[in-house]
Amino acid sequence: MIDKQLKAMMDKKGLTLEKLSMLSNVPIEMIRNIIYRRARNPRVDTLLALSRTLDVSMESLMGESPREEEEQLLFAYRESGEHGKKFIRAIAEIEAQWQAGVDANEEREIPCLIPAVETSDGAAFSSFDVEHVKTACENVYMAVRLPNDHFSPRYCKNDVLLLSDKFPNEGENALFLYNHRLYFRQFHISEKGYALNTINGRGTALRFRRMDSCRLIGTCMAVQ
Repeated sequence: MIDKQLKAMMDKKGLTLEKLSMLSNVPIEMIRNIIYRRARNPRVDTLLALSRTLDVSMESLMGESPREEEEQLLFAYRESGEHGKKFIRAIAEIEAQWQAGVDANEEREIPCLIPAVETSDGAAFSSFDVEHVKTACENVYMAVRLPNDHFSPRYCKNDVLLLSDKFPNEGENALFLYNHRLYFRQFHISEKGYALNTINGRGTALRFRRMDSCRLIGTCMAVQ
């Protein structure tokens, strides 16, 4: 269904693959894979970027009703372990408070990933806890606190990285989930595919032919 919806919405807006990719920051290969049904279950961040660019709801893009989306979220919550449920509840509570009405100039709370133990790049997702941090930075929805100086000199221990849900541009730093582990990496595109390079040369770069091999958590927009 999503392949037909996406193509119809592109035609309505008069957008080519190249134009939609440029406006949404979603790789053209991913958009092509969705249209030709090679990517049956695109990631949420990809769908969110496309729906915002097309000025439609994510449910409309997926051809689903709000009720179907709620049922899917409820199923995902039930299937999650206690660790996952804790994250879902934290984000839902904060978003509900935000939607209830907060002055745009006031600080607001966002969920922040906190490593339970001191770890380096490539930490197991299950080793993270979640707490709330306040920020006045716009267009961010989540944060992560660095447990050490692994990313120095650019980032230091206890820095809080503020993350947006937009797909990273060339050279931007972002948090990715791959094989149940979190990686804070610099995003690069080449003719051979995509590379998640280390921030300061410590560790091994991750390379993918297609970006649906890993999940974007968020692109770093600011540090506090």
